[in-house]
Amino acid sequence: QYFYPQMGAGDQKIRVTYKGNADYRPSDRKEGNLTVNKAKVSVKVHSTSIYADEELSKDFITTDPADNFDIFTVFGGVTSNVTTSVFVQLPERLTNSTVLKIVDEALELAGQPTLSEMMQNGTTVGALRKILSDVISKGDDLPTFIKDALKKAGIDIDTLVKLNEALNKFPGLLDNVRVAFGTPDQAGIYTVCAVTNNKNYETGFGMGALVVKKHYSGVKLQWNQTIPNGKLTAEEAKNFDFGVTLMYDGNPAKKQTNVHYLYSGFTSKWKPYSSTSTPPTEPGRYVMTVVTLGGNYQAAPITRSL
Repeated sequence: QYFYPQMGAGDQKIRVTYKGNADYRPSDRKEGNLTVNKAKVSVKVHSTSIYADEELSKDFITTDPADNFDIFTVFGGVTSNVTTSVFVQLPERLTNSTVLKIVDEALELAGQPTLSEMMQNGTTVGALRKILSDVISKGDDLPTFIKDALKKAGIDIDTLVKLNEALNKFPGLLDNVRVAFGTPDQAGIYTVCAVTNNKNYETGFGMGALVVKKHYSGVKLQWNQTIPNGKLTAEEAKNFDFGVTLMYDGNPAKKQTNVHYLYSGFTSKWKPYSSTSTPPTEPGRYVMTVVTLGGNYQAAPITRSL
């Protein structure tokens, strides 16, 4: 029995020569062909929940067998702001400078935005679908520079097919929905599709769910400036800081976009006043209410009289 180094999937040539020993003469050289089929892999997404800004565990996605796979992950769902959101997490190897440059150059030659540009600025579901569909539909008729780029980057066409299928698994996902790169950074409920890439394995696919929870504990709204004795003159109101800072564990939260204001009341001439953006500057009696809507942090509302 003889053992040989592990061979990759594909058509291989084998040459065997017996060098002989004290009892046997050397043999003639013999050659043959061998086809090594791709192995199968199963992919499991371990559905879980995390808090906003918390990292996903390393075993969120596992493969059987556990080998060296590139894993493309698509997160699609509804955020706490009731908006549809899509995130695509690329394998770390694909974002290193060498491989990224190869992919960028191929996309640029094809007249498409580069991967670097898409990672920085985001893209849309429609634009991403078009790039994947163009590559898949042309098959063997792909331009040589695209074939070379995919080969150098180690990306299998079947992987792109599965990625395209993953985007189509989210019902009602419109082409104008923005795609961000990375893991979800907004509270919400997401369906997760994981696609593996390895030249020696068939493309693997797995689905699961991820819940990104809001922070409630340690969250509060804090006035930027207090009102001396609870009253302001019309002159003081012109330069007063009416803003509020959303705090988490004693520090300003990373995002302040879910802080919303309502100013309501009457001027001294009994004229009703209401605004969600502009503080009152005319004499009168007003109530200022600040709440958090959507976002990753939920704080109790605060109010004060002006």
